[in-house]
Amino acid sequence: MHASILRILVLASALPALGQNIIYETAFDSDLGWTLQGNDQASWAVDGAPAIYRSPPFSLNFNDGVEIGGPCCISAGTADSPVIDLSNVSGATTLRFRCWYETEDTCAHDVREVQISNDGFATTLFEHCFDGECAYQSWHRHDLPLDPAWGAISVRFAFDTVDNMWNGGRGWFIDDLLVRECAVPSSFCLAAPNSAGAGGALMGYTGTNVVSLNNLRLHATGCPPNQFALFIYSAGQAQTPLGDGFLCLTSPIHRLYPLAQTGGGTPSHVLDLGSPPSAAGQISPGETWNFQCWYRDPAAGVAGFNLSDGLGVAFCP
Repeated sequence: MHASILRILVLASALPALGQNIIYETAFDSDLGWTLQGNDQASWAVDGAPAIYRSPPFSLNFNDGVEIGGPCCISAGTADSPVIDLSNVSGATTLRFRCWYETEDTCAHDVREVQISNDGFATTLFEHCFDGECAYQSWHRHDLPLDPAWGAISVRFAFDTVDNMWNGGRGWFIDDLLVRECAVPSSFCLAAPNSAGAGGALMGYTGTNVVSLNNLRLHATGCPPNQFALFIYSAGQAQTPLGDGFLCLTSPIHRLYPLAQTGGGTPSHVLDLGSPPSAAGQISPGETWNFQCWYRDPAAGVAGFNLSDGLGVAFCP
Protein backbone atom coordinates (compact mmCIF):
# COMPACT_ATOMS: atom_id res chain seq x y z
CA MET A 1 0.00 0.00 0.00
CA HIS A 2 1.37 3.42 -0.93
CA ALA A 3 2.27 5.53 2.09
CA SER A 4 0.07 8.44 0.98
CA ILE A 5 -3.06 6.28 1.29
CA LEU A 6 -2.02 4.40 4.39
CA ARG A 7 -5.08 3.96 6.57
CA ILE A 8 -4.88 3.89 10.35
CA LEU A 9 -7.83 1.87 11.68
CA VAL A 10 -9.36 1.65 15.13
CA LEU A 11 -8.61 -1.93 16.16
CA ALA A 12 -9.17 -1.89 19.90
CA SER A 13 -12.58 -2.84 21.22
CA ALA A 14 -11.86 -1.57 24.74
CA LEU A 15 -10.35 1.71 25.86
CA PRO A 16 -7.00 1.47 27.68
CA ALA A 17 -5.77 3.58 30.57
CA LEU A 18 -6.66 7.27 30.80
CA GLY A 19 -10.07 6.56 29.26
CA GLN A 20 -8.82 7.00 25.71
CA ASN A 21 -8.11 5.00 22.59
CA ILE A 22 -5.16 6.13 20.46
CA ILE A 23 -6.29 6.06 16.83
CA TYR A 24 -3.10 7.44 15.32
CA GLU A 25 0.16 8.55 16.92
CA THR A 26 3.58 9.66 15.73
CA ALA A 27 6.63 11.24 17.35
CA PHE A 28 8.04 11.80 13.84
CA ASP A 29 10.87 9.32 14.07
CA SER A 30 10.32 9.09 10.29
CA ASP A 31 8.06 10.59 7.64
CA LEU A 32 6.21 7.30 7.05
CA GLY A 33 2.85 7.99 5.44
CA TRP A 34 3.31 11.75 5.28
CA THR A 35 3.36 13.76 2.03
CA LEU A 36 5.78 16.68 2.38
CA GLN A 37 6.00 19.57 -0.06
CA GLY A 38 7.64 22.97 -0.41
CA ASN A 39 9.31 25.12 -3.03
CA ASP A 40 12.86 26.02 -4.06
CA GLN A 41 13.38 28.12 -0.95
CA ALA A 42 12.17 25.80 1.84
CA SER A 43 10.13 22.67 2.44
CA TRP A 44 8.55 20.46 5.08
CA ALA A 45 10.82 17.67 6.30
CA VAL A 46 11.12 15.15 9.11
CA ASP A 47 14.65 15.60 10.40
CA GLY A 48 16.81 17.26 13.03
CA ALA A 49 17.94 20.28 11.04
CA PRO A 50 17.84 22.54 12.90
CA ALA A 51 17.93 20.41 16.06
CA ILE A 52 14.58 21.49 17.50
CA TYR A 53 12.33 18.65 18.64
CA ARG A 54 10.33 17.56 21.66
CA SER A 55 10.93 13.83 21.20
CA PRO A 56 14.44 13.17 19.83
CA PRO A 57 15.85 12.82 17.30
CA PHE A 58 13.48 14.49 14.80
CA SER A 59 10.46 16.72 14.36
CA LEU A 60 8.22 17.63 11.45
CA ASN A 61 9.42 21.09 10.42
CA PHE A 62 9.29 23.73 7.71
CA ASN A 63 12.54 25.46 6.76
CA ASP A 64 15.55 25.02 4.46
CA GLY A 65 17.60 23.32 7.17
CA VAL A 66 18.53 26.68 8.70
CA GLU A 67 15.73 29.23 8.19
CA ILE A 68 12.38 29.66 6.42
CA GLY A 69 13.79 31.12 3.24
CA GLY A 70 15.76 34.27 3.86
CA PRO A 71 15.16 37.73 2.35
CA CYS A 72 15.05 36.78 -1.31
CA CYS A 73 11.82 34.98 -1.81
CA ILE A 74 8.45 33.73 -0.64
CA SER A 75 8.44 30.16 0.68
CA ALA A 76 5.44 27.88 1.23
CA GLY A 77 4.58 24.22 1.63
CA THR A 78 2.26 21.61 3.09
CA ALA A 79 2.65 18.46 5.18
CA ASP A 80 -0.22 15.97 4.80
CA SER A 81 -0.78 13.05 7.16
CA PRO A 82 -1.77 9.54 6.11
CA VAL A 83 -5.50 8.88 6.05
CA ILE A 84 -6.87 8.45 9.58
CA ASP A 85 -10.14 6.53 9.69
CA LEU A 86 -12.67 7.81 12.23
CA SER A 87 -15.62 5.87 10.85
CA ASN A 88 -15.62 3.33 13.74
CA VAL A 89 -15.23 5.98 16.43
CA SER A 90 -18.11 6.83 18.77
CA GLY A 91 -16.52 8.90 21.54
CA ALA A 92 -15.25 12.48 21.63
CA THR A 93 -12.26 12.68 19.29
CA THR A 94 -9.42 15.18 19.30
CA LEU A 95 -6.23 16.00 17.45
CA ARG A 96 -3.36 16.83 19.80
CA PHE A 97 0.11 17.99 18.83
CA ARG A 98 2.99 20.04 20.18
CA CYS A 99 4.51 22.91 18.27
CA TRP A 100 7.39 25.39 18.42
CA TYR A 101 7.91 28.28 16.07
CA GLU A 102 10.33 31.05 15.19
CA THR A 103 8.45 32.96 12.50
CA GLU A 104 6.38 36.11 12.39
CA ASP A 105 3.44 35.79 14.72
CA THR A 106 0.41 36.81 12.67
CA CYS A 107 -1.41 35.25 9.73
CA ALA A 108 -1.04 38.47 7.76
CA HIS A 109 2.70 37.86 7.54
CA ASP A 110 3.49 34.16 8.15
CA VAL A 111 0.68 31.62 7.83
CA ARG A 112 0.82 28.66 10.22
CA GLU A 113 -2.37 26.73 9.57
CA VAL A 114 -3.82 23.31 10.34
CA GLN A 115 -6.49 21.91 8.01
CA ILE A 116 -8.68 18.79 8.01
CA SER A 117 -10.11 17.18 4.86
CA ASN A 118 -11.76 13.92 3.82
CA ASP A 119 -11.41 14.41 0.05
CA GLY A 120 -7.69 14.95 -0.46
CA PHE A 121 -8.03 18.68 0.30
CA ALA A 122 -10.27 19.44 -2.62
CA THR A 123 -12.32 20.94 0.22
CA THR A 124 -11.63 21.42 3.91
CA LEU A 125 -13.79 20.45 6.88
CA PHE A 126 -11.80 22.54 9.34
CA GLU A 127 -9.02 25.09 9.13
CA HIS A 128 -7.38 27.31 11.70
CA CYS A 129 -4.53 29.79 11.33
CA PHE A 130 -2.55 30.43 14.51
CA ASP A 131 -2.68 34.20 14.79
CA GLY A 132 -0.67 35.54 17.71
CA GLU A 133 -2.11 32.99 20.16
CA CYS A 134 0.89 30.72 20.78
CA ALA A 135 3.97 30.78 22.99
CA TYR A 136 6.94 32.00 20.91
CA GLN A 137 10.10 29.84 20.86
CA SER A 138 8.57 27.43 23.38
CA TRP A 139 7.03 23.98 22.99
CA HIS A 140 3.31 24.14 23.65
CA ARG A 141 0.25 21.95 23.06
CA HIS A 142 -2.79 22.27 20.82
CA ASP A 143 -6.02 20.24 21.20
CA LEU A 144 -8.52 20.46 18.35
CA PRO A 145 -11.89 18.65 18.28
CA LEU A 146 -12.61 16.25 15.42
CA ASP A 147 -16.00 14.96 14.26
CA PRO A 148 -16.19 11.17 13.74
CA ALA A 149 -18.89 11.82 11.12
CA TRP A 150 -16.10 13.13 8.89
CA GLY A 151 -14.99 9.53 8.32
CA ALA A 152 -11.53 9.02 6.80
CA ILE A 153 -9.60 12.27 7.21
CA SER A 154 -6.17 13.71 6.62
CA VAL A 155 -4.45 16.42 8.64
CA ARG A 156 -2.50 19.14 6.84
CA PHE A 157 -0.01 21.62 8.23
CA ALA A 158 0.38 24.54 5.82
CA PHE A 159 3.04 27.25 6.04
CA ASP A 160 3.45 30.37 3.88
CA THR A 161 5.77 33.33 4.46
CA VAL A 162 3.35 35.53 2.45
CA ASP A 163 6.14 38.00 1.65
CA ASN A 164 9.94 38.09 1.47
CA MET A 165 10.47 40.11 4.63
CA TRP A 166 11.69 38.89 8.04
CA ASN A 167 12.18 35.33 6.85
CA GLY A 168 15.31 34.56 8.85
CA GLY A 169 13.54 32.57 11.59
CA ARG A 170 14.20 28.87 12.02
CA GLY A 171 10.65 27.86 11.10
CA TRP A 172 7.64 25.91 12.38
CA PHE A 173 8.15 22.60 14.22
CA ILE A 174 5.55 19.91 15.00
CA ASP A 175 6.05 16.90 17.29
CA ASP A 176 4.18 14.25 19.34
CA LEU A 177 1.01 14.21 17.28
CA LEU A 178 -1.90 11.94 18.12
CA VAL A 179 -5.56 11.46 17.31
CA ARG A 180 -7.45 9.90 20.19
CA GLU A 181 -10.99 8.91 21.17
CA CYS A 182 -12.38 9.33 24.66
CA ALA A 183 -14.65 6.72 26.20
CA VAL A 184 -18.36 7.44 25.70
CA PRO A 185 -20.14 8.41 28.96
CA SER A 186 -22.63 5.73 29.98
CA SER A 187 -25.82 5.56 32.05
CA PHE A 188 -26.19 3.38 35.16
CA CYS A 189 -28.61 2.94 38.09
CA LEU A 190 -32.41 3.39 37.96
CA ALA A 191 -34.51 6.49 37.50
CA ALA A 192 -37.71 6.22 39.56
CA PRO A 193 -41.03 7.53 38.20
CA ASN A 194 -41.89 11.13 39.04
CA SER A 195 -44.79 13.54 38.58
CA ALA A 196 -43.60 14.30 35.04
CA GLY A 197 -43.68 10.69 33.82
CA ALA A 198 -43.15 7.01 34.47
CA GLY A 199 -39.67 7.05 32.96
CA GLY A 200 -38.28 9.41 35.56
CA ALA A 201 -35.41 11.83 34.99
CA LEU A 202 -32.49 10.77 32.80
CA MET A 203 -28.97 12.18 32.80
CA GLY A 204 -27.36 13.37 29.57
CA TYR A 205 -24.62 15.67 28.36
CA THR A 206 -23.35 17.86 25.56
CA GLY A 207 -19.75 18.76 24.80
CA THR A 208 -16.94 16.31 25.55
CA ASN A 209 -15.18 14.52 28.38
CA VAL A 210 -11.81 15.85 27.22
CA VAL A 211 -10.19 17.61 30.18
CA SER A 212 -8.09 19.93 28.03
CA LEU A 213 -11.21 21.20 26.21
CA ASN A 214 -13.20 21.69 29.46
CA ASN A 215 -16.55 21.91 27.64
CA LEU A 216 -18.82 19.34 29.30
CA ARG A 217 -22.40 20.41 30.07
CA LEU A 218 -24.57 18.10 32.19
CA HIS A 219 -28.33 18.00 31.86
CA ALA A 220 -31.30 15.92 33.02
CA THR A 221 -34.46 15.38 31.01
CA GLY A 222 -37.86 14.34 32.35
CA CYS A 223 -37.81 16.46 35.52
CA PRO A 224 -40.98 18.14 36.79
CA PRO A 225 -41.12 21.74 35.52
CA ASN A 226 -40.33 24.84 37.53
CA GLN A 227 -38.55 23.16 40.45
CA PHE A 228 -35.09 23.44 41.98
CA ALA A 229 -32.42 20.91 40.99
CA LEU A 230 -28.83 20.22 42.02
CA PHE A 231 -26.20 18.20 40.18
CA ILE A 232 -24.00 16.00 42.36
CA TYR A 233 -21.09 13.64 41.70
CA SER A 234 -18.79 11.09 43.32
CA ALA A 235 -16.13 8.53 42.48
CA GLY A 236 -18.30 5.49 43.26
CA GLN A 237 -21.57 4.00 42.03
CA ALA A 238 -24.46 2.67 44.12
CA GLN A 239 -28.22 2.23 44.09
CA THR A 240 -29.58 3.17 47.49
CA PRO A 241 -33.23 4.18 48.15
CA LEU A 242 -33.46 7.88 48.89
CA GLY A 243 -36.46 10.20 48.81
CA ASP A 244 -38.83 9.00 46.11
CA GLY A 245 -36.02 7.42 44.08
CA PHE A 246 -32.47 6.13 44.32
CA LEU A 247 -29.11 7.64 45.20
CA CYS A 248 -26.72 6.33 42.56
CA LEU A 249 -23.54 7.64 44.19
CA THR A 250 -21.30 6.68 47.11
CA SER A 251 -19.83 8.98 49.73
CA PRO A 252 -18.15 11.44 49.60
CA ILE A 253 -20.57 13.32 47.35
CA HIS A 254 -19.69 16.67 45.79
CA ARG A 255 -22.36 19.27 45.03
CA LEU A 256 -22.28 21.50 41.96
CA TYR A 257 -23.71 24.88 42.92
CA PRO A 258 -25.55 27.06 42.15
CA LEU A 259 -28.94 25.36 42.26
CA ALA A 260 -30.43 24.85 38.82
CA GLN A 261 -34.00 25.56 37.74
CA THR A 262 -35.75 22.73 35.91
CA GLY A 263 -37.63 25.23 33.73
CA GLY A 264 -39.56 23.13 31.24
CA GLY A 265 -38.12 19.96 32.76
CA THR A 266 -34.47 19.99 31.69
CA PRO A 267 -32.04 21.52 34.22
CA SER A 268 -28.40 21.83 33.16
CA HIS A 269 -24.99 22.70 34.59
CA VAL A 270 -21.75 23.67 32.84
CA LEU A 271 -18.98 21.67 34.49
CA ASP A 272 -15.94 23.91 35.03
CA LEU A 273 -13.01 21.56 35.64
CA GLY A 274 -10.87 24.49 36.73
CA SER A 275 -13.18 25.35 39.63
CA PRO A 276 -14.14 22.20 41.57
CA PRO A 277 -16.37 22.59 44.64
CA SER A 278 -13.46 21.36 46.77
CA ALA A 279 -9.95 19.98 46.35
CA ALA A 280 -11.31 16.47 46.93
CA GLY A 281 -13.64 16.93 43.97
CA GLN A 282 -10.91 17.85 41.47
CA ILE A 283 -11.41 15.94 38.21
CA SER A 284 -8.22 14.86 36.45
CA PRO A 285 -7.40 12.96 33.25
CA GLY A 286 -7.70 9.20 33.62
CA GLU A 287 -10.33 9.38 36.35
CA THR A 288 -13.94 8.18 36.17
CA TRP A 289 -16.60 10.21 37.97
CA ASN A 290 -20.32 9.60 38.31
CA PHE A 291 -22.98 12.30 38.07
CA GLN A 292 -26.62 12.53 39.11
CA CYS A 293 -29.33 15.17 39.38
CA TRP A 294 -31.31 15.72 42.62
CA TYR A 295 -34.56 17.63 42.12
CA ARG A 296 -37.65 18.72 44.04
CA ASP A 297 -40.92 17.00 43.18
CA PRO A 298 -43.55 17.89 45.79
CA ALA A 299 -46.41 16.61 43.62
CA ALA A 300 -45.12 13.05 43.32
CA GLY A 301 -44.74 11.45 46.72
CA VAL A 302 -44.13 11.63 50.43
CA ALA A 303 -40.51 12.79 50.36
CA GLY A 304 -41.06 15.64 47.91
CA PHE A 305 -37.78 15.04 46.06
CA ASN A 306 -36.32 12.52 43.65
CA LEU A 307 -33.16 11.77 41.69
CA SER A 308 -32.25 10.95 38.11
CA ASP A 309 -30.38 7.91 36.94
CA GLY A 310 -26.56 8.12 36.94
CA LEU A 311 -24.04 9.08 34.26
CA GLY A 312 -20.53 7.60 34.42
CA VAL A 313 -17.86 9.72 32.73
CA ALA A 314 -14.28 8.61 32.11
CA PHE A 315 -12.22 11.77 31.57
CA CYS A 316 -9.32 11.69 29.16
CA PRO A 317 -6.46 14.21 28.83
